[in-house]
Amino acid sequence: MSQVLTVGEALGLLSPHRVGPIMTHSGLEFGVAGAEMNVAIGLSRLGIAVEYWGAVGADPPGRAIRSTLLAEGVGVGQLIDLPHPTGLFMKEWYGLENEPNVYYYRSDSAMRRWRLPEDFIHRVNGIQWLHLSGISWILSESLAENLTRLARHFQQHSRTVSLDFNVRRKLASLEAWSEAMRHALTFATVVMASPDELRWLWGTDDLGVLWQDQVMTGNQVWVVKEGTTRTVAYQHGHQIGEAPTITVPRIVDVVGAGDGFAAGVIAGRLHQMTWDQALDLGNVVGAYAVSHAGDWEGYPDWDMVRAYRQNTHIDR
Repeated sequence: MSQVLTVGEALGLLSPHRVGPIMTHSGLEFGVAGAEMNVAIGLSRLGIAVEYWGAVGADPPGRAIRSTLLAEGVGVGQLIDLPHPTGLFMKEWYGLENEPNVYYYRSDSAMRRWRLPEDFIHRVNGIQWLHLSGISWILSESLAENLTRLARHFQQHSRTVSLDFNVRRKLASLEAWSEAMRHALTFATVVMASPDELRWLWGTDDLGVLWQDQVMTGNQVWVVKEGTTRTVAYQHGHQIGEAPTITVPRIVDVVGAGDGFAAGVIAGRLHQMTWDQALDLGNVVGAYAVSHAGDWEGYPDWDMVRAYRQNTHIDR
């Protein structure tokens, strides 16, 4: 029986071999990624039984997504094929910053037409945690409607719903993002965001102000990734957990680090860790992620986490 369900769009990924503008004859490596797919892989590596729901096309990227998830031990019984292409995105590094420029090709993708299975209530019976990304609420109105039905069911049955804003400004205006996230927040139990995202959406990263303005409501836990210093969990406007960020000697690729962090936090809470401990686990997964090329390829398993904590990950 799965403990966690993730729903979202997985895409084919083209990454260049070198820093610099992509030109004719540039070498490109094909891979697969996507926020919820990344989280599912991170959870599976940490021993959490997880299902991934979504839609892909009957094409090479769709086949690669399915085979990758299967190889990582993620349940794909509800990953369906639709007569539309699988989405694609491309990275391009200019060498000026750690983050690449990203180009999306997903306007006609299969996931935009995904529908909840008719018997979804039966299929989610026993699943404790639903994880969603803000990206999925932005892609299409019909997708947002289906996510609303699913999230409301989890909420009504007192199960955890986590929402990672994952704001991608190329996908929609900040006004559209703010409206969509306000709606999604009505179902969320755990919210994950960066200070930049909070300022983009509501003009402030002050959790006390967001509590007073009723953006943060009820018993929601807000997890804020405060850059290179620390991650903090808040509830009712007050801090309930904190963990220092891990210094990484060499940052290779920051894309996917936030999804790895989310996987670590969720796994930690499902393993009955305190918020301090769960945030720390999230930071470890995120540190491994940025040390490795690719979105999810560097995520650790439990043996790697233990070795890091015991300082035995390097043979001296």
